[in-house]
Parts: sequence; structure tokens; C-alpha cells
Amino acid sequence: MNRFDVYLKDDQETQKVVILQSDLHLRQLDTIIVAPLVPDKVVKKPYLRRLLVPVTFESETYFIIIPQAGPILKTKVTVYRGSLSAYHHDIIEALDFLFQGF
Repeated sequence: MNRFDVYLKDDQETQKVVILQSDLHLRQLDTIIVAPLVPDKVVKKPYLRRLLVPVTFESETYFIIIPQAGPILKTKVTVYRGSLSAYHHDIIEALDFLFQGF
């Protein structure tokens, strides 16, 4: 498991999550901080645009829903699907906006 990896939650194809937490702490804790990765067509956009990170994953448009980030048990994420590390800057920018206000 690495930061910005995409996993299935509870092995369900419709529940993808992105790991947001630093790699340094992943092995030492039983929980990880993730955010949902949701297809564009099902996202209701009441959020500030800067809190939704648009990404292309598996040839489709998704959004990382930063305001819904939270902890889950590592045992809930077992099926690796890919990495969004190419979007590192955009994800960090959205996290900063959520937590720092800028």
C-alpha cells in the first residue's frame, strides 16, 4: 500500500477509495485515511470545486471526494486497482484547501 493508491473497499467494484495517508505510517497502524473515488456521472456537485479532484482512471473520469475522507480499517482495502500518484499536486492542493483554507 502506498499513498495515492486506489483500492476496492470491501472488494466491491463500485466502492473505490484513494489512500491519502503518508507511506511512512501505513505499516504501523491498523487504519488508513482514504477518500472515495466516484465516477463523474454519479457525483452530486454541492462541494466547492477545489474539494473535488478530477482524475482519469481506467479510461474514465472520476472525482476524489476530499470532504468525505476518513479512516477505515486496512483489512477493508485488499484489492489494488492502480495509482493516482500522477495527480499528487492536485490532491495535496485539495487537502490543503480543506484543512488550511487556501
